[in-house]
Amino acid sequence: MPDSEKRSIKQSIPLFEDISEFDDNQFERICQIIHVNSGETILRKNDISSDVFLVLNGIVLVCDYSIDGKEVTYFEISNGGIFGEFAAIDGGPRSASIEAKTEALIARMGAHDFRALIASNGTFGLRVAEHLVAKTRALSQRIFEFSALSVRHRLYAEILRLCEAKSHQDGICELSPAPSHYELATRIATHREAVTKELNRLVAIGLARLERRSITIKDVPKLRRMVAENDAG
Repeated sequence: MPDSEKRSIKQSIPLFEDISEFDDNQFERICQIIHVNSGETILRKNDISSDVFLVLNGIVLVCDYSIDGKEVTYFEISNGGIFGEFAAIDGGPRSASIEAKTEALIARMGAHDFRALIASNGTFGLRVAEHLVAKTRALSQRIFEFSALSVRHRLYAEILRLCEAKSHQDGICELSPAPSHYELATRIATHREAVTKELNRLVAIGLARLERRSITIKDVPKLRRMVAENDAG
């Protein structure tokens, strides 16, 4: 493994920060570095496998498909993220499919090594627990939104999540490159035309500006209030 790749594993995955016992030599010994192309399927739902994957560079999608082919996207995982940990911990089949949104560099770690590190290092075990709690909270919030919010307000909530992941000033947030209307639709259980309609409505009321692969929210606090008011109703 090139030195640059060894360093990038240790430095770019938050779960492993400051864990001195797990150094570059450990990564070299137990991790396989793989390159995946955009659009490539990395894991399929219900696969019987248990490796853990660390995203060193690129973006992958956690997704599923209905019998009639409708796509549902649960999360995007980018630099520093991890996937495959559910099966590594409980030995069950994969709970979702993983597809590469972009070309990606990924480190693959066996479940035995992942579990051994949890058992032997309290700091790492706590970080994994915190990671799983955060993922559970995010899924619980999405379940609530699917059950209680209209398509319009599900879209607003999704846009707010994207804005929270970016720095913004004076209540203005530019998402660039922004997800396509189809990608947004797969995240909020609707269709592309509905997303287009609701984005155009935000433009009409002066809250958004749309450009090619760019969405600018002009007043993030106001959009947040609009979602909160719908929640309360």
